[in-house]
Amino acid sequence: MKTSDFNVPTEGDATVQLQAALDAAAGGLLEWEPGHYTHGRLYPRDGTTVIESGGVHHHKRASTGGLLYMQNVAGIRWMANGATYHGEDAPGSTSFGHTIYANGTTDCELDGLIVDGASPGKDCLYIGLGLSSTPNHRLKVRRGKHLRSKRNGISVVGGFNTLIEDVEAAYSTGGPGAGIDVEANLYGKVGNTTIRRAYAHHNVGSGIINSFGVGTLVDDCDTHDNGAYGVGISSGAGQVFAEGVYRKHIDMMGVTGFGMATGEVFVSALPPVGTPVFFNLRNGALRPPELGGTYWIVSRHASASSIILGKAVRHGEVTSFSHPGAGVMAFDPADSDVRLAAFVSGQSDRGEIRRSRAYRNAQHGFIVTGAGDARIVEDCEARDNLGYSQVWLGYSRDMDVDRLHVSGQGLGLVGQHGGGRFRLRRSSFEKTGGRAVAMSFWTGAEIRSNDFLDCARSEASSNKAALHLSSILRPVADDNRITHGADNTTALYGVLADATCVGGTFTNNDCTGAGTSNANALRVPAGSVCSNNTGRDGLPC
Repeated sequence: MKTSDFNVPTEGDATVQLQAALDAAAGGLLEWEPGHYTHGRLYPRDGTTVIESGGVHHHKRASTGGLLYMQNVAGIRWMANGATYHGEDAPGSTSFGHTIYANGTTDCELDGLIVDGASPGKDCLYIGLGLSSTPNHRLKVRRGKHLRSKRNGISVVGGFNTLIEDVEAAYSTGGPGAGIDVEANLYGKVGNTTIRRAYAHHNVGSGIINSFGVGTLVDDCDTHDNGAYGVGISSGAGQVFAEGVYRKHIDMMGVTGFGMATGEVFVSALPPVGTPVFFNLRNGALRPPELGGTYWIVSRHASASSIILGKAVRHGEVTSFSHPGAGVMAFDPADSDVRLAAFVSGQSDRGEIRRSRAYRNAQHGFIVTGAGDARIVEDCEARDNLGYSQVWLGYSRDMDVDRLHVSGQGLGLVGQHGGGRFRLRRSSFEKTGGRAVAMSFWTGAEIRSNDFLDCARSEASSNKAALHLSSILRPVADDNRITHGADNTTALYGVLADATCVGGTFTNNDCTGAGTSNANALRVPAGSVCSNNTGRDGLPC
């Protein structure tokens, strides 16, 4: 069946005829013949295959809320083969929408669409919830371009096992202005999203971001020249902490009081030790001034109903207050004006960045914040990004970084305020302007088998080291290679662990050529376990 069988007009509104063609082809095949088509929303039916070509152009009629609208349908294969969906609105439009919708679909595929433009504040492709808040299942988006959106090139708001592969997402404006944004607005509605071989560039925001999506994989992607960062895994947006969305006593706890003499925060439930948290205040409520700032870590459980907060587990704890806070404090977070929101399991867990490259972005190349069990692995590269660090990791639980390659201005990798495990292995840092790695306030950092090559030439702080550790509980640094160029007189230290690092182990580190003296090649606190390390002069130290 072909569109020409339905007397589709070449000028004016063709919505009725095109919808008739889709209805007649339901469950079968429809060939879309070359031409320019002006229409409103089109609704494909279950099991339909549509074949287009690069000679097909779709244009919006006035006040069109999307050109293609798939909702609660199954088995659709839309093979565009380079057909273009022009997302700019017709003159005189008063209602608007995303250019393409996929809401609550099952086993559908969008292949080869070129989506160019969107309504103000809207996406090129919106992957959302269908009727009864049904997420998409096994949606495939392949071999397309999503350009010049007014929000995000692609938004994944509701979907399980979504595949986005071999796509370009570029030139997005507005907010958040990402190339691809995986963002759950409701708890548990986005999981196992795979973004593979995506090319996200020149977006006003970031290249690829994940917020509250669980199990997101970014694999073999390039992100560059974006206005914020390249790839981010975070819990920084969405509606998970909004009224009526958060899980009581899981994501949001009521605060019932503050222990003035003990530093206890009395809460309606105990987040696990190591959980990053922040205060959510309403109606002019106040917390004790000692708990200012943005994020804290659950350092320990003080009782069956109270916690002690710190900058990391057993580090930077607040153990007394000068003021009890103000506002309604209640067990039920719906009633309390002082609440504690927690980055717990089920929000942004199991995010992974694999074999991907981030360069020339205005801030960081890679960022992970407010996440759990995240990984940056298998030859990822961050270089020449323009922020204060190439990679920023913070307020997260359990991080693995393996075979990361970093170079460029500013610091290499910054890790701050984390709980659980942190592992940095088999990675290389070359000619970073500041410190190659700066870790502070984390529990159990393991730095193993890495290369630090001539870093910290432009380090502005007094901690002019390739590897700097501060306020780390039981740090381990072994089998690392650290060296500086002979003309690099700025980098005073190879490895510098300050006195706040407790119970550290430093073994088998080759610091030949590092620092300004043998003593500065490896500077660690007294009481640390040290063995088989090599100093600046190549001799054991």
